[in-house]
Amino acid sequence: MASLSGCKDLTCDFGYSPQEPRAGEKVTFINRCTGADSYDWSFGDNISSDAAAPSHIYRKPGTYTVRLMVYRGKVQKRSRSMQITILDTIPTIAMDTDSIYTFAPVTFTAKIYNPWKKEVTYQWQLDEKTVLMSNRLDSSSVKCYFQFPKEKQSISLHLTMGNLDTTMVCTKPVYIQSAPVVLYKSGDAAYMQRYYTMQRERKYQQSEIATNAQDLALLDAEQDTVAQYGDTVLTISKVAQLTGLSVQGFQIDRVAGKLYVRASNGLYVANVNGSCLKSIDAQTISAIKVDAFSNRIYWAVPTWGLYEMRLVQTRDNSFEREVYLVNDAEEISAIAVNPIKH
Repeated sequence: MASLSGCKDLTCDFGYSPQEPRAGEKVTFINRCTGADSYDWSFGDNISSDAAAPSHIYRKPGTYTVRLMVYRGKVQKRSRSMQITILDTIPTIAMDTDSIYTFAPVTFTAKIYNPWKKEVTYQWQLDEKTVLMSNRLDSSSVKCYFQFPKEKQSISLHLTMGNLDTTMVCTKPVYIQSAPVVLYKSGDAAYMQRYYTMQRERKYQQSEIATNAQDLALLDAEQDTVAQYGDTVLTISKVAQLTGLSVQGFQIDRVAGKLYVRASNGLYVANVNGSCLKSIDAQTISAIKVDAFSNRIYWAVPTWGLYEMRLVQTRDNSFEREVYLVNDAEEISAIAVNPIKH
């Protein structure tokens, strides 16, 4: 142990600096003892020291009990314990969605370790092309949406706690993806809808009329009835031969090697060789679309609307039927998906 001689009464007391330390920040312990010639510090995280005035770095936020034992010779000793609260290194930012798509609302919330409930001031900083949906940038959370896709962007938050002189800044990198747009033809008009994921739940925005010539051409192209998979040319008659169904149309998931068949008695999935045929929907189907980008199969049921579910990826084509209603349009004759435009 370190030695410090003295003839004063033996007392034990200490302080620390800074007063509101953070994880990863050096904490200096101030020795206010008298008459001691040796010291034994325990910092509450299984680390100890015999220095007279040690420094210590806490790696994790939390409340720790610091204990100092002082000695004079081999007989006299005194002790003092004190709790020290270590704050998060910096505040963190959480968001209420797993993925961010253009035009999809997302809420960012500041997560702060504030056991004393001290007053906190906030100031969010958003890109000028980001649309603010909540009224204020000086609250603990902010709701907004992004108009343009971007590989990487940052949301910044400037805040102060209590009477701290310094402003803490935390940032969160975000990746903005183009929202896949579901296109469909109903009657003589074409429409589009963007989808997004909010708290792991898929949601769709209100339909908009599609007038873009590329969108209309894409819808017309989806009516093709011939496709090639590897060296095999698939036609309606070929798919009917493979599956034994009365085929009206089909789509191929080239990634998983699956056939999605629109038959006279419903919607089916099978392997590309026709094996492991399984029913998805036994209702009359007017149009289907497979989209590997969104990992979805879309299909339309007359008088009921447009539906979607995850693509089937098991070898035997077994699946959990988790179906979402995109909209309740009555008559849909064509479906397409455009993940890049808009």
